[in-house]
Amino acid sequence: MKTYTLQGLDCANCAAGLEKTLAAHPGVRKVSIDFATLSLKIDTDQMELIKDLIKKEEPDIQVIGKNTGESLSPEESRNKNGNLRMPLAILGISAGLTALGLILDTLGLLPEQPLLRPLWYGILYLLAGWPVLHKAVSNILKGQWLDETFLMAIATLGALALGEWEEAVGVMVFWRTGELLQEQAVAKSRQTIRSLAEIRGNSARKKQGQTWLSVPLKDLIPGDIIQLHPGDRVPVDGKILHGEGSLDTSALTGEPLPRHGVPGMEISGGYLNISGLLEVEVLKPEGESAAARILELVENALHSKAQPEKLITRFARIYTPVVVLSALLIAVIPPLFIPGAPFEEWIRRALILLVISCPCALVLGIPLSYFAGLGGAARKGILFKGANFMETLGNARSITFDKTGTLTQGVFALQSLHPTPGTTAEELLALAVEAEGPSPHPLAHSLRRAWSGLPLALPETFTERPGFGVEARWPHQILWAGNRRYMEELGHLVPITTPVTLGTFSGTEIHVADQTGYKGWIHLGDAHRPELGRTLKQLRGLGVDNLTILSGDQSSTVEKISMEYGFDSAQGSLLPGDKLKSFEGSMTTHPGPHVFVGDGINDSPVLARADVGISLGIKGTEAALEASDVALMDDDLSGIPRAIVHCRKVNRLVYQNIAFALGIKVIFLTLGILGMANLWMAVIADVGAALLVVANSLRGLR
Repeated sequence: MKTYTLQGLDCANCAAGLEKTLAAHPGVRKVSIDFATLSLKIDTDQMELIKDLIKKEEPDIQVIGKNTGESLSPEESRNKNGNLRMPLAILGISAGLTALGLILDTLGLLPEQPLLRPLWYGILYLLAGWPVLHKAVSNILKGQWLDETFLMAIATLGALALGEWEEAVGVMVFWRTGELLQEQAVAKSRQTIRSLAEIRGNSARKKQGQTWLSVPLKDLIPGDIIQLHPGDRVPVDGKILHGEGSLDTSALTGEPLPRHGVPGMEISGGYLNISGLLEVEVLKPEGESAAARILELVENALHSKAQPEKLITRFARIYTPVVVLSALLIAVIPPLFIPGAPFEEWIRRALILLVISCPCALVLGIPLSYFAGLGGAARKGILFKGANFMETLGNARSITFDKTGTLTQGVFALQSLHPTPGTTAEELLALAVEAEGPSPHPLAHSLRRAWSGLPLALPETFTERPGFGVEARWPHQILWAGNRRYMEELGHLVPITTPVTLGTFSGTEIHVADQTGYKGWIHLGDAHRPELGRTLKQLRGLGVDNLTILSGDQSSTVEKISMEYGFDSAQGSLLPGDKLKSFEGSMTTHPGPHVFVGDGINDSPVLARADVGISLGIKGTEAALEASDVALMDDDLSGIPRAIVHCRKVNRLVYQNIAFALGIKVIFLTLGILGMANLWMAVIADVGAALLVVANSLRGLR
């Protein structure tokens, strides 16, 4: 899928129609157009043909390659800006002259010449309505009849034919003014998402010998040293080497309180250096930094449409033709079958139906609600990969957690050593550190931190079995380290152990053996997250009635934390495959949607299988972030109830917009049929409904 910008796309209906046209093309495998961001995501090998097709369907649209350096030529930009200013000026002139004409007409100051009134309002109508008429004719020639320009053209031309000159011109001016206000509102919401791009910066001060040179971010590679002054935005992910200072992380995490940066601390691209001169080692190139990943997630999310958005797009395609057909029947049937019913009156009622049937409020209000909701969530440090996940998470009933690194902080500390007779405690720790030497697992890191002796030799061959343990080999020695299940599989008799949970710490075991036999076990403790109890209470209050734990840690530890915090069920000693199987079982026994929260590689299968997978921390494992549907950037469990509350608010906005837009239309369609509304009322209702729906949608940004 490649992403392009559709410059000049100014109509939500047009976006939906263009997406349908492109999806039907045999050379397009997948396509999505998001009107809110003017972006096109497409999977095709025939992009030049697709560009020609887009130009044929929508001549005013320019297809600009994203991140390719491609842009409009200076001449094209001048013409485009000139074309934009000219219609606005003409619309302003026609609006002013229309108001003047209505005032003069009301005061009886407009001369009563047979041709003066038609000439005056005819000129004003062409000034205000020419772009609408031109686009309507253009769309008709392309076979696209039933859009808002066609409806407005037919309605106002019909009013002219009935001699309703003032209404025809006034309705056209008012409708176009409303469209302009809608565009401004949508543009404002677009800027909110675009403002996320500011967290990346443009350049960095890189150390070259004994000097500092300003270089583009794309030139930074891991290992480079950069300098950050107070007020500088951290350009890429890195580690502080020298200096201390306060860091504003709110652009990524939504956390208002600054963090104190010290040497050795890893920091993410997008943080703001508030105070202190820092020297930072680059850990990741620009494209892999936290800021870049955030922007990619947000932009991709806008192309994953929620169910109401899909339904309303299909509904609008059916609804508009039905209303047009109804208008035609209303104009013709009553005068033919009702004695004394004048054609003129029923044609007027039919025209009112055409005006009020414009589907703008429906087609624009729903995607804009999700668009604003995604942007508002990102500002709180919650990243969704699609609007569909916002809809699902808002209805969550069942949430399952991994334990290590999710319910706990994932930072293990040595609690106790339990060697077998003939082995000292120091020897047991040395054997464990040797065995786990090359492993990236958090338990291995904890063992290496606990070892204070001389450096130990790395094994010549090393094998890691996820969910079990490791095997390390030297020419004259073999070591195994892992869980009880691993030891028993190897044939070792393991004593009954009961690692206690000390306060807010969970215990876990590492058993060690060599070719001579079992050597003992080590107890490591992992601190519970301080926000755990508060988060679970909030989730219960939100109606989540099934809270469970699935973990690879030993069952006794998992059951202990489950009882302490009031989980509904808990299972331990699970391999990744067992965890997935158990989660799928719970999906059949408890009402959904089902959510899984995790952070590690072994959580990836369940994260991908869940209705909504939530990964903790933008700095979590790549596999977990890739498999999840939601990422909590501040690595804080309290982001889960915060996300659910936000999703429910956005879902309410969506259904409010649907109810309001359809309700207004039903009311004025009824009034129009009964002859109790005129064209002025119809266009005010249509434009007013669209503007109010847009304004309501933007509440999702807050």
